[in-house]
Formats: sequence, C-alpha cells, structure tokens
Amino acid sequence: RGSSWGGGGGRPQEAPFRRNSVCVKMLCETATEQDLIDLMETVGTVTSVKMLTPHPRFHTCMAFVNLMDDASVAPALALHGTVPSWNQGIALQISGKVPEPEERQPRLEAPEKAAVRDTGSKAKEAEAKR
Repeated sequence: RGSSWGGGGGRPQEAPFRRNSVCVKMLCETATEQDLIDLMETVGTVTSVKMLTPHPRFHTCMAFVNLMDDASVAPALALHGTVPSWNQGIALQISGKVPEPEERQPRLEAPEKAAVRDTGSKAKEAEAKR
C-alpha cells in the first residue's frame, strides 16, 4: 500500500469520484484489496482498487473501488453497513454517487446555417421597423 497522507492537516488526499467509483471506509488494517474485490464482485466487475494507508491516529483504512459499469454502483452502495467476516466486526461505510443517465445533447446546427438564419431574421426585423 502506498502512502496517501499528505503533509499538513492530517487529512487524506482523496481523489475525486469517478463515474463508476465508490469509496469504502472503515476497513480494518488487515483488509486486503482481494477482500474488497471478492466483496464487490458480488455486484459487478471491479476494474481497480486503490487502498489508502491508515493515518497513525486512526485504526481503519479506506479504499476507492472502480466498477466496470454504471449499473453496478447502486448495488455496491447497498452494501453500506455490511460487516464482512474479514473486517473484524466493523461495518463498512460505502459512499458514492449513482451515475445519472447521460442526457442527449440537442443537435447543434452548423455555424454557416445559423448565421444565414440570423441574417434572414435580422433583415425581416429591419423591414418590419420601416
């Protein structure tokens, strides 16, 4: 496990959430990446796990788990409060954001067509003012 504790403030340097990512907190110090993979594979395919080392004042770790697809995030979040046998009786805290379906962007016109349309409407406005 690489160190993730930066200088100053004693706060972890948390990476921003990725679209298909969940944050798992309250991991015991003996928890492994494979433990997390085995747990999360029950809800979807795990693409990567980044475990952060514990701060000396605390006795729990945290990790970011990246899942293959959007549909796996909600079931992964439902594991919040689970007490796996390998976590020494500590309930996991799992957080993240269920990705919203991507909205279709309105179709944009080519700039030339928009300019022609604007010119035509401006000419009509000028004509109406006369």
